[in-house]
Amino acid sequence: MSITFSPDGKTLGLLASRNWQGTLALWDVARLERLAVLPEHKKVLSNVISSPDGSTLVAAASDGTLLLWDVASHQLLGSPLAGHNEAIENFAFTPDGSTLVSVDAAGTVVLWDGISRLPLGTFVLGHSQGVRSIGLSRDTKVMVSSPTWGDTLILTDLDPESWAKYACEVVNRNLSRKEWEQVVGTGLEYKPACPQLPVAEIDP
Repeated sequence: MSITFSPDGKTLGLLASRNWQGTLALWDVARLERLAVLPEHKKVLSNVISSPDGSTLVAAASDGTLLLWDVASHQLLGSPLAGHNEAIENFAFTPDGSTLVSVDAAGTVVLWDGISRLPLGTFVLGHSQGVRSIGLSRDTKVMVSSPTWGDTLILTDLDPESWAKYACEVVNRNLSRKEWEQVVGTGLEYKPACPQLPVAEIDP
């Protein structure tokens, strides 16, 4: 079903299908030996990737969740990440591992904090025929997405500072703390995004 190498090339994560029940195994590439079969999860998995530092394996389940395993202990990391209402088509880490980005068939994108695994924000892409794949720039500021059908690519700005600047231009004032969390997420500490405008002490 899916295969991924660890960044150092020493470990192979193999997702095999048995009656559509995905089994995820780790292999030592040098010795050609299986290191472990990761714990049963009772979900149908379709794809697997490795985090940039090689410490985590992430797999997409058919119910629209993401499952994470610790490579060293071979154990699941907490509960599945639930933020999609449809099957996840594609997902990827930013190059620095700070953010995990997932997109479902309807074009809904969820940004996850790479450490806390909490959602940072959600938005919908403008592909009318669904989304097939995504790619991330090395500076983590731009995402490109392709549709299930058609040849139109969409570039999306993922830079939180850019989001904050745009939001200030729209409302012509600084965001309140609640609005900051809605627009920027909880990954960045609250600060007035527009120095020339007064700070919003309370929500409007």
